[in-house]
Amino acid sequence: MPFERRSVFPVYKENVGERFILTGCVIGSPLMKAHHARAGITDIYRTLVDSPDLLLVAQDKNFITHYLLYLKEHYHLDVTADIVIDLPTMVVCRIKSVPPPAPATTADRTMG
Repeated sequence: MPFERRSVFPVYKENVGERFILTGCVIGSPLMKAHHARAGITDIYRTLVDSPDLLLVAQDKNFITHYLLYLKEHYHLDVTADIVIDLPTMVVCRIKSVPPPAPATTADRTMG
């Protein structure tokens, strides 16, 4: 049987949709770059924060911790990760901005 060249994206679209970001060695691959281009993603880090329907797929929670630290150090963002799927072989999460605290009102400042 001859080798067939097929795209994996129809399979992903059927099963998990196109709103995901894989991590690790595939992040810079031509396949993932093409996927990001089709999805309109130019900056994966910023897009994950700005798009609540986009999910991050990582090997483990350690990567998620490093990712959050990277966003804080390089983008000056206060973010959290809401775990959607937690398996021994992968973690899927949604990255969300932590809203800044509300400014103090005049009444708050005058109270002792």
